[in-house]
Amino acid sequence: MPRSLLGTYLRFLRSPSLTDEPEQVSGGEALKATLRLYALHLLMVIVLGGFITQISGIEDSHQLTQIIENMSPIELFATVAIIGPLLEECIFRLPLRPFAVNIALALSLVVLLGLQLFLPAPSTLLVIGTALVALNLYLWARRSRSTVLNSLYTKYPRIIFYVIVLSFSILHITNFDPAVWALVPLLVLPQLVIALWLGFVRLRYGFGWAFFAHAFHNGALVLPVLFTKLLSSSTILNIDEVDLRSLSLPDTILLAGIGLYNIGGLVLAAVVAWVLINEWKRAQ
Repeated sequence: MPRSLLGTYLRFLRSPSLTDEPEQVSGGEALKATLRLYALHLLMVIVLGGFITQISGIEDSHQLTQIIENMSPIELFATVAIIGPLLEECIFRLPLRPFAVNIALALSLVVLLGLQLFLPAPSTLLVIGTALVALNLYLWARRSRSTVLNSLYTKYPRIIFYVIVLSFSILHITNFDPAVWALVPLLVLPQLVIALWLGFVRLRYGFGWAFFAHAFHNGALVLPVLFTKLLSSSTILNIDEVDLRSLSLPDTILLAGIGLYNIGGLVLAAVVAWVLINEWKRAQ
């Protein structure tokens, strides 16, 4: 009996391999597998997110709301769906392969972003960051694979994979006010779920598919906010603060559309996840 996609994914999580070549499949097959797994992970993220918002003080402490309010629609889409995913994938998914150049680029970006906290002048930061990236690439890229790295990735794949997954997750605690950072194990559970999915996609289908998956996830979540900013007469970022009786007809239609988008997406994800799980059960 052929292996199910979910079964393959679960086996990977139990014993991830960082040195196997990506699966040679068509773009359509990779897209289908990526989105089918996403449906299951989206449901888990929604459940975890709903649980987290019930914790006292969490909702009001989230920093992203204020950031989103101050962004234009173009800035919001570029930051959330393109720049953010690309940077995070380069830092956290490129090093999942034992190529020295991947690790060098990831470390250079970490240094570059770290310097931004201490060097407010963009020109200085750009020169230093570019020099660091160029130096690392020159020193590390003379060999496409490092024997030492390959040995480490072969010997400790689980440790390396899950350290990177946890690092990605913990980074997102900065989305919250420091007052609630003590709850980090709970607050970053949605990011942990997404990191597992992105790690699998990156290793099985390649870096490009991981970037696409990350951009798709972020874009799908921010799309209602984006349309609200573009089309509403009074930006509706928090439904709890909206007086439905005072909404104009266009705003009412927009809000109804967003509701249908959310419900339709949830139902579709549930159906796809149900089929995925049943395929896995039949393959046992």
